[in-house]
Amino acid sequence: MTVVGCQSAYIAGDMNDDNRALTSKAERPVVNLSYSSDDREILRLAMVSDAGIIGQGDHVEVEIAAGTITREAYVNADPAEWNQATVSTLLKEGKLGRGAYYDYVQKHFAKFFTVPSWRAYMAEKFDFCLGTRFYGNMVALQAGVPALWVEHDMRTKELCEHLNLPSIAHAKLPGIKSIQDLAGQCSYDAYWAGMPKRITEFLAYLQGNGVRDMLMPDLAQGFEKISAGKV
Repeated sequence: MTVVGCQSAYIAGDMNDDNRALTSKAERPVVNLSYSSDDREILRLAMVSDAGIIGQGDHVEVEIAAGTITREAYVNADPAEWNQATVSTLLKEGKLGRGAYYDYVQKHFAKFFTVPSWRAYMAEKFDFCLGTRFYGNMVALQAGVPALWVEHDMRTKELCEHLNLPSIAHAKLPGIKSIQDLAGQCSYDAYWAGMPKRITEFLAYLQGNGVRDMLMPDLAQGFEKISAGKV
């Protein structure tokens, strides 16, 4: 078995090769989440930090953002209606009000169906991304927005370790007051230091399987430049 990591991380390296600093004060943060029970702390941080939110399969939030579910209807609905696990738990615990959540979603929520439009939105609106969704963060990184991965399962943890991506353990989030407090933990030094070796391994894997010449010419050139350790 050959471990090759994820080509999306190598594409992000190519797209940011001329912008390796990737630092931020998180003045315009955004989060991505899947509304599982793991995401309660991310939602809390998003709301206290006035962060944007990128959804995934969240039909209720899409309808709130579009105005097809009114504030009155949402606030007066049965507590079990229209909410996924994260929101339902926070409402039950009294840590979130339905009206406040509605207002937040209507102002901050977005969802995308194409990567180019998603990437353009990230580049225009935000300067820091936090989340549990591996590819949600990767889209941010490809857009030049520093991203911090939340390690909430072994897959995410192992990918972050292999690719040297900045990350934080999910268990540490309750002690964080705002997303801005996390910006200083988001260093890409190890990512860039390891990128030549990782891309070299990836190119060798493609070559060994007879598909290296299927890379787009510009991408192949960028990969070869990074593989050679050239800046």
